[in-house]
Amino acid sequence: MRATRLCLMGWGVAFCLLMSSGQGGSRADRADHLVLLYTGETQNFLEVCGCRQSGLGGLARRATLIQRVREETPHVLLLDSGNQADDPRRGEVIVRAMGRMGYHAVTVGAMDLRRGKEFFDSAQAAGLPLVVSGGRSAGVPGWVKEWLLIEVGGRKVGVVGLAPGGEPAGGEDASLVPLLSRLRREAEVVVALSQLGMQRDRLMARRAQTGSSPPLIDLIIGNASAEGLTQPEVIGGTWIVPISTKGQHVGRVDIEFASSGRLRWRLIPLGKDIPDEPQVAGLVGKYFEEEAEALLHASEEEAHNNVDVNAAYATAEQCGECHAKAYEMWKKLRHAHALRTLVENRRVVRECLRCHSEHYRRTGRVPKGLGTRGEGLEPPSTLSPELSPLTDGVSCSTCHGDGVIHSLTETKQSITRNPGQAFCKKCHDKENDDDFDYKRDVKKIRHW
Repeated sequence: MRATRLCLMGWGVAFCLLMSSGQGGSRADRADHLVLLYTGETQNFLEVCGCRQSGLGGLARRATLIQRVREETPHVLLLDSGNQADDPRRGEVIVRAMGRMGYHAVTVGAMDLRRGKEFFDSAQAAGLPLVVSGGRSAGVPGWVKEWLLIEVGGRKVGVVGLAPGGEPAGGEDASLVPLLSRLRREAEVVVALSQLGMQRDRLMARRAQTGSSPPLIDLIIGNASAEGLTQPEVIGGTWIVPISTKGQHVGRVDIEFASSGRLRWRLIPLGKDIPDEPQVAGLVGKYFEEEAEALLHASEEEAHNNVDVNAAYATAEQCGECHAKAYEMWKKLRHAHALRTLVENRRVVRECLRCHSEHYRRTGRVPKGLGTRGEGLEPPSTLSPELSPLTDGVSCSTCHGDGVIHSLTETKQSITRNPGQAFCKKCHDKENDDDFDYKRDVKKIRHW
């Protein structure tokens, strides 16, 4: 059988695939160009924190990017290397969103396995094509495929999925080699979605080199351990491509099938220039609204059954009785309206409240008057314009201490005048405020 050689090159790194000209149909009906998009390690991440100036990621942005690429070229393969979520409710949102995006193959990671049957049931309901090869981890149901042979544009792509906990795996099991050999004979490109880690991925790549071209595996899309790569790592004829965690980027591999073809790789950042896809944005928004309502309900129940603890710290209004000038200056700062920002964006959830609400930090409850159970959150226009524990999100007590002893004794030793950079970075960290500069930004909150 006559064979042709496809040389795949990207960012200065090249390797060649030896392929049969008879695979995947006649040359006339086979695409000359395929685009392989890949993701992985979403790790419970739904959207960028609204506080960030230039944050990357988000399911709704991902959906828009995938849609755009499909509009540009008809031959797109969409893959994911696993680890969606271990939080049940977030995991359900992610799986449903991925179902809408139309993934061709997805493997599972440790986070997915911790969810167990719940994960597999939701993936099946969403139509996610799961693949787990070789030794199977406990709890993987029988409907999950051991391998996939996907045809796109008349070209055949073989996909295996290497999940953690399945022993043996990564080429150490003799049963995996025949599977890869079979896929190699039938597919023009073989991809491994791996949760084994870089060390075992490198071992697998070395064992994929059979002494003749092409190797058993062309591309390895790994887990978070590949995040440190800035370029594909090439072992023989096998590429291990970089991964982006928490959905910050989408990986893209362009394959051009020609006698002197090229493979080009890059990570596409999901920045604010990419708008949210409405349907996926709706799934995410509904999740946050339900979380807010559940927290509100729990807070109302706790307030009904327990003694209120508001008196455990001095509110901004109370501090203002003696520090009037500082109080008036503080009211103009964004810190003073931190909780209101969450209300306006309908993101009154625990992960945001921990930085946006002093009342929540002190009591673990949503402030009274924020909304009523069964009605969701009241619109911002109905909130009292007066500053109180309801709206003084980042207040005096947040940075300077509870102020109770200070108000009684008027001793300066009982308060913290300057909490310092390390304290500020508890909220203004890289994940939530990647543009934060302490020396620059501390000047913006001067109120003395």
